[in-house]
Amino acid sequence: MRDIRNRQPLRRPQPRVLVVIEAFSSYGRGLLRGIKQYEREHGPWSIFSELRKFSGVSPHWLKKNPCDGILARSTTREMEETFLKSDIPFVELLGTELESKTLKVHCDNLNDGKIAAEHYLNSGFHHFGFFAFGAPWWVSLLRDGFLQSVPAHCTTSSLICSPRSTRLRPLWNPVHERKVVAWLRSLPKPVGIFAAPVDAALLILKLCRDYAIAVPDEVAVLTDDDDDCICNLSSPPLSAIQGASFLIGYEAARNLDLALHTGHPLAGTRWIPSSGMVVRTSTDTIAVHNSELVQAIRFIRNNYESPITVNDVCEEVCLSRRTVERLFREELNESPHDEIVRCRVRKIAELLSETNLTAAQIAWRVGFQPNKYFFSFFQEHFGCTPLQYRKKMGHDAPLIHPK
Repeated sequence: MRDIRNRQPLRRPQPRVLVVIEAFSSYGRGLLRGIKQYEREHGPWSIFSELRKFSGVSPHWLKKNPCDGILARSTTREMEETFLKSDIPFVELLGTELESKTLKVHCDNLNDGKIAAEHYLNSGFHHFGFFAFGAPWWVSLLRDGFLQSVPAHCTTSSLICSPRSTRLRPLWNPVHERKVVAWLRSLPKPVGIFAAPVDAALLILKLCRDYAIAVPDEVAVLTDDDDDCICNLSSPPLSAIQGASFLIGYEAARNLDLALHTGHPLAGTRWIPSSGMVVRTSTDTIAVHNSELVQAIRFIRNNYESPITVNDVCEEVCLSRRTVERLFREELNESPHDEIVRCRVRKIAELLSETNLTAAQIAWRVGFQPNKYFFSFFQEHFGCTPLQYRKKMGHDAPLIHPK
């Protein structure tokens, strides 16, 4: 009889996973980081990727490169059909249609449009515009989420240069420049424009420079996904929605792993919400006409990193608390305390995702003493701990320095 006492447990064979995701955008790289994080925690996997033009993936190529599972952003119907017909478990991260024949994991575009509208509403805007080159399904969702979140008493306008174009990455056609300039000039000012993708937002900024339209005082501009390199290099720096690509990649990998080992069906759509706004110069304006209210908002935005209160705001503008509260309610439908909280929440999210600062250091930077109140505040507004949030955003730096 063979001695089995010292036999090593059999290792589970490593799944061979094909990843077809572009790496030229920060969104694509965020997806890749999320996939790798899941594999690091629950693998190992044997991951390989196709780095040539992604629309060139063919059935012949797929047969020569066998795999157990696929994670892909399909940019053409042919590409998507190739993956579907292979009968290999497949999670779609883009696709040519809103509905998919397999599981789709994607950012919640409708909610992103709502985030953009709320950002402008919180700054007192009453005029809103949406701009895009074409109308693929994800652009249509952004537009609907944005325009449907605007109150009835506000004005809205939408310009899509090629509304029949459903290309997933619409291209700019210079033939449309005259039409876009006429549209910009026709909009009531000040106006908040939501443009997607980032190329469309950069074009609006360029045309405003070329035709002497002031940004952000006449036209404020923001885009749908924060590519920090491109957005910071634009002139002026471009505000954007802080996406959840890391979490999307992680969720896609988790569902594929579940399908590979349990036969769990891959169907439906998982909409992953974005985490908020990254505010830069392109929307750094206050679209209200009351000078005391403008002064109050400026005071909050310049001093929220100190432990200021609503009474400090009232003292700054030499008005009673009742009057200040009324001005905020009438113009912004919020309280001065709401504005202080929103500024701090936005800064906390930025510091967690973009720096190595500890929780205590972040608390000091946003006007809190580093005590339990900061953590309860964080839990209330983010629904998790600072460490969990940092991990979710794909930031590997620890929150607490080792002793």
